[in-house]
Amino acid sequence: MKFTSLHLQNFKRFANFTVKFNSLEIIYGENEKGKSTIIAGILSALFVDASTNSKVFFEKVKHWKNEMKPIVELEFEYEEKKYKLSRDYNQKASKLTNLTDNIEESSADQIKKKIDTFLGIQNDFIYRAVGILNGHEMSNLDDVAKINDALSKIASGNKDEGDINKVILNISNEINDLTRGVSRASNNPGPIRQLEEKIAKLDSDIDISKSQFQKYIESIKIKDESSLRLDKVKERIEVLAKSLENNSILEAGKQKLFENENLVKVIQKEISEVSLLKQQFAELERDLKSIDFDIDTFKRNELEIASIKEKIEITKNDITDLESKLNSKKTYFEESSRFKQKENKLILLTGYSFTIIVSIFLIILKWWPLLIGSIISILILLTYQFLNKRTPKLDKGSLYDLEDKISDKKNNLKQQEVNLKDLFREMGISSENEFYERKIQIESKEENIYQISNFLNNKIQASSSENLVQNVESYLVEKKSELDNLLLKKREIEISEVEKYRDYEFSSERRVEIDTELDNLYDEKAKLEEQKVIAKTRINDSEINQEKINLLEEELLYSKEIYEKYREKLRSLELVRFYLDKAKKNTSKTLSTLLKLEIDKYLPRITNNQYTESRLDDEFNLQVFSIIKQDWLTTDVLSVGAIGQIFMLLKIAYFKMLTNEKQSPIIMDDPFITFDDTRKRESLNILKEISESNQVLIFTCDKSLPITQNIV
Repeated sequence: MKFTSLHLQNFKRFANFTVKFNSLEIIYGENEKGKSTIIAGILSALFVDASTNSKVFFEKVKHWKNEMKPIVELEFEYEEKKYKLSRDYNQKASKLTNLTDNIEESSADQIKKKIDTFLGIQNDFIYRAVGILNGHEMSNLDDVAKINDALSKIASGNKDEGDINKVILNISNEINDLTRGVSRASNNPGPIRQLEEKIAKLDSDIDISKSQFQKYIESIKIKDESSLRLDKVKERIEVLAKSLENNSILEAGKQKLFENENLVKVIQKEISEVSLLKQQFAELERDLKSIDFDIDTFKRNELEIASIKEKIEITKNDITDLESKLNSKKTYFEESSRFKQKENKLILLTGYSFTIIVSIFLIILKWWPLLIGSIISILILLTYQFLNKRTPKLDKGSLYDLEDKISDKKNNLKQQEVNLKDLFREMGISSENEFYERKIQIESKEENIYQISNFLNNKIQASSSENLVQNVESYLVEKKSELDNLLLKKREIEISEVEKYRDYEFSSERRVEIDTELDNLYDEKAKLEEQKVIAKTRINDSEINQEKINLLEEELLYSKEIYEKYREKLRSLELVRFYLDKAKKNTSKTLSTLLKLEIDKYLPRITNNQYTESRLDDEFNLQVFSIIKQDWLTTDVLSVGAIGQIFMLLKIAYFKMLTNEKQSPIIMDDPFITFDDTRKRESLNILKEISESNQVLIFTCDKSLPITQNIV
């Protein structure tokens, strides 16, 4: 793998910066000019996905002058193909493009796998430990302990601990710290268990929040749907209510029209009746005027005739009464005489019978009954005498008087009848029947006139019967005017209340249907309003919103990212521990072989043939063979410059071993600060040879080196 260029945008000090790389690149820059920033950009492109939410990362790489998140683009070659790796931290988008075959990959997992394959190293933790050589780190290797410690760091990929045993112990402790509480309960769980619990709680909180938010959304939906449906229901109610209102106007108009028509008929009937009566009244008056005798004279004579007729009737009645009295007297005297004779005979018979009976008693019962019988006999005789005196006697003089009176009355009657006939002759009437016929004729016509005039007066409600014809004419004019107004009103009703609302005329069945639909709509309206209020209350009471869920999801994503980093770290630690355990047994042989291949290859040249061989015991103690002393020497007798050169060769050798000869780039940050000019020159010659297989990028502030690029 060979880097060809790096583009940084809004990355630390660089707003927009591009640097190109060759197989051996010596990049010069003064302190704080951005050399370390370029190294950080390379590591970010290789190992930090654009979707990260790490606040620590963004705090480290944020631009000095703006708040925009960075964009990093790294172009490289691998197996004769060109690639471009882009990380846009604003859009949270990563993309690996095969420029040769024009193939793009945007999956973070797939990009990581390919970078791991291309680089031969799984994370920046190991790459920093073995792929980056720091001159300041080399300058501190001034005794055996530090050299052994550095060798342990190379073997373990750890830069803070001492020998490999400590490294393994520390890694084991760190693994235990990470996994505490995972396999069994603990009062003080490690970060992985804490994150598992936090993630589980966040998952639960998110599920609950989403459920509540779903209810919130459903409430909004119900509110919106209820509002929409409520508007439609209200609109439909308004339409139906308007239809009923218009129908009521129509029905009221029809009722008014019906009443108006009835009034028209009544007035027309009144006009017709009054006109007819007026005509009849006029005809009767003409009839009266057409009679061929003087009605007033007839009426005056009628009074006289009535007086004569009354006298005749009285006379006739007197004659009848007198004749009746005469006949009664005659009959009374006759009957009284016959009755008296019978009565006297009966009294005498009774007296004789009683006398005989008394006599018998006197004979039989002695004297005192004689006294009683005598008294009774005397009484009987006295009674007979009294009754005999009272018997009426016929008075012929009174009878004659009655007969004279009757004769006088009859003479008077004849005279009155003569007077009546004379009066009839004066009137031109031949008989009494003709008189009564004329009377009936006049009375009939006058009665009709009277009745018609009374009816007309009552009809027109006249205060006086005078000027009846004029009053009737005024009444007819008034009624015709009223009729015209009614007809005009009728037309207005037809236009404004009937014809205008004719479309709203419907049957009683349709009216029932509309009433039923309205009842249902009012019920639905009440339910919808209740639903709307309930939904609105739920919305107002809801404490969950999408922003809170997003925050929870971001926290969950961040927690999962941290969790994955811890898991990745755990896997790396376990992998390192595995290799260290294995290396603890095999490293001596492996490193010895590497040293023989790498250190022994360059050791004589880099030490001016003072040391020709090297070896590493089981405790990572380095020894070199001195030609001068013909003995194996420990590093504590070596110079700082020699130690730095040997350490550089050891780290490169170990890097090649870890990357399985993937020819990954080696990055050096001021590697020659402890070297003299001779060592620098020889080290550069060795690095040129190494750059033929592995790209070497040297960042330095040493102007004496053969600089290929400057950073201003």
